[in-house]
Amino acid sequence: MKEMLGKQLCVIATASKSGIPNAGPKGSVVVMDDGLIVFSEATGGKTYRNLLENPVVSIMCIDREKSDGYQIKGKAEIVSSGALFDQMAKRQQERKKPVPKYVVKVSVDEIYSIGSGMQGNGWLNNLFRQTPFSFQTDSEVIHSRLLSREVPATLTVAAHGEPVEP
Repeated sequence: MKEMLGKQLCVIATASKSGIPNAGPKGSVVVMDDGLIVFSEATGGKTYRNLLENPVVSIMCIDREKSDGYQIKGKAEIVSSGALFDQMAKRQQERKKPVPKYVVKVSVDEIYSIGSGMQGNGWLNNLFRQTPFSFQTDSEVIHSRLLSREVPATLTVAAHGEPVEP
């Protein structure tokens, strides 16, 4: 997932305080560490205005060639100066992209696989799609679930391929 977000074009979805949605492409999405995703914003338009009113954000990233993708939900914080801002500004300059007006830090709450329906792995993709990965305490769990498609430990898989409770 970390590699996919760094290479693929992601779509950031926000909503105003009154619920008016906005979705926009972002090519600057980066997984910084466990449970933290960052992107640069150069325009300061609707995404910025929505995040000022409502910090809830959804990020969708799809790799069409691999028929795989993720939807990430979390809370955003706008950063306009400091070490993180400088780091992202330098990254954008190295990529020959505009220097950001601000940087958005997203604290991840949930991650869903959206590979179901894109490929033939039926039950496994449905399991990921229907099971949000919640990030609250254990950093090792956060790391393994954020950077891989690990089946949650509370589920086991029967020989015939159907998920069952332990």
